[in-house]
Amino acid sequence: LSQHIVLIDNEFVNNTAVLQATESTHLAAGGAVRATALDFRLLNNHFVNNATCRLDCNQMVGNGGALAVIPAVAADDTTSLDTLVDANIFVGNHGNSGTAAILLTNLFTVTNNVFANNLAHGDQESPALDISLDDAEPAEALIANNTLYNNAGGPAVRFWGWADEQ
Repeated sequence: LSQHIVLIDNEFVNNTAVLQATESTHLAAGGAVRATALDFRLLNNHFVNNATCRLDCNQMVGNGGALAVIPAVAADDTTSLDTLVDANIFVGNHGNSGTAAILLTNLFTVTNNVFANNLAHGDQESPALDISLDDAEPAEALIANNTLYNNAGGPAVRFWGWADEQ
């Protein structure tokens, strides 16, 4: 677990989280970047043709072809505390869910990004941005001034909760 991560002005092209799924592969997250941090900043980066998996991926959960921001403490689903995704370009990324980016965080800002030609495989997946909100924690979110163009495989942006059924 990192306290603070800042990525600025990088190019991420043709990266893959899992080259070929096997029987023991059950999850691939973040083809280009997988971050677990209390404070995460992604500024002015380019993500092109990244993937969660390239071969035999049908039975695998693959989240965030380009980017996955995952819980800081997976055991109790404590999420990353503050995530900023600003002025990035996500083009041609693909995977099973949240193809360009998946955010498992409750406090986030997603602004001034371009999500174009991303492809999600599977039913009701999200080709551009997949966001999981935990209703047990307060959630503050801002999504503004983004361009989402020609993404395919489900709604461009999907919000979903992960609370237990009561």
